[in-house]
Amino acid sequence: FLKNAGTDEPFMSPGTVELCDAAKNCDEPTNDILAIKIIAEEWTGSYEVPALLPRPRGFPFDGLPAQTRILDLVEAEDDLDRLKLLINNRPFTIEASADLTPRFGTHEIWCFNNTTPDTHPMHIHLITFQVLHRSRTMNDTEPRIPPEDVETGPKDVVMAYPDMLTCVMTSVFDLRGSFMVHCHILEHEDWEMMQTYSVI
Repeated sequence: FLKNAGTDEPFMSPGTVELCDAAKNCDEPTNDILAIKIIAEEWTGSYEVPALLPRPRGFPFDGLPAQTRILDLVEAEDDLDRLKLLINNRPFTIEASADLTPRFGTHEIWCFNNTTPDTHPMHIHLITFQVLHRSRTMNDTEPRIPPEDVETGPKDVVMAYPDMLTCVMTSVFDLRGSFMVHCHILEHEDWEMMQTYSVI
């Protein structure tokens, strides 16, 4: 069984999640998430090991970033007072706006400026990235919080904590086309915390 060890709260800041145990009985509807039943049957399929595997991107990433982009994570309401969670205060569109157009062959620093009360696991398609630091503002004199121990390798999801800037260095944008950046909480994606970026 895959079980939920915490409460039904969304992602919270480190140290604020209360785990369920004998002293704190959490009889929540999402405690039991998934059951996997193993059936002892002989597999009759076939597979072929490829002669050449894709070469992983080097890490950490070399060279100076072409630019720094700020992605504001915003909580708002629509005309019917329904919750909307947005990136750069814009509804989702399939066409990338001018502020999300990295150039082919470059890499950049992206900073998620989380103005909401929730933590958002932000995912960038196509590339991997290196978590650089967190801070309260972009001011160079502001103390910078280094990556957590589990964030020292190449990543494609990073926790953007409330009232913080979370900055990452992307790998090289090595394919042209349109890709997504979004929160990995399903309901937040549905509420439009997702944008298209285009490598040009």
